[in-house]
Amino acid sequence: MIAEIFSLLSALALLISAIGLVRFKDTFVAMHAITKADVLAVGLIVIGSLFKIHTLSQIIKLFTLLIMVAIFSAFVSYSIASRLTRI
Repeated sequence: MIAEIFSLLSALALLISAIGLVRFKDTFVAMHAITKADVLAVGLIVIGSLFKIHTLSQIIKLFTLLIMVAIFSAFVSYSIASRLTRI
């Protein structure tokens, strides 16, 4: 039950970020909104998944996934923003 609640909160966060992506006219603001929301959504899914799994290897994999999403999301957003400022 708790895992499903976190999954629904994750979907809600992504829905709100998608609405923000459409509403924000500035590219940099829209990228900022979507970058924060996808890390939040993955974090909520990881927290929800912790209630369903019980092995240490799966927990390590989930936190590795969360760290990779946080790092790569920020890196890709920065790369796109720096490319847009050169144009």
